Parts: sequence; structure tokens; C-alpha cells
Amino acid sequence: MPLDEFEKALMELGWRHADFARKTDIAPTTVWRWASGRAEVPRWASEYLAAMLEIQRLHKRFIATE
Repeated sequence: MPLDEFEKALMELGWRHADFARKTDIAPTTVWRWASGRAEVPRWASEYLAAMLEIQRLHKRFIATE
């Protein structure tokens, strides 16, 4: 996942880097390495964010409108 897409997904979810680290139980320094471009964002992180965005979309569509 390109860094800009990672950052955009976090922004859409309203999460900070620290939030992502806490929710996925990984070290904040790992997320910092991704955000600084020192390491590539792994595939699992991309898939996790895609799933969270889909859950958010479904929540807005079916639950938040009730």
C-alpha cells in the first residue's frame, strides 16, 4: 500500500498513527517507520484498513441513519 493511501485511510477513519498501532497491537515505532517511508506498509495493514473502511461505510448506510 502506498504511503499516501495509508494516510488517507487513517484520515477517513479519523485515526492517528497511535490509534492504528493500538488497534492492531503493534509497536507505534513500526507505524512511524511506515509513515516516515523507512519501511513499506505491509499488505495485512492495507487489508485491515480496507475492512475497517467497509465496516464504517456499512455502519453509516444501515445503522447510523436509523
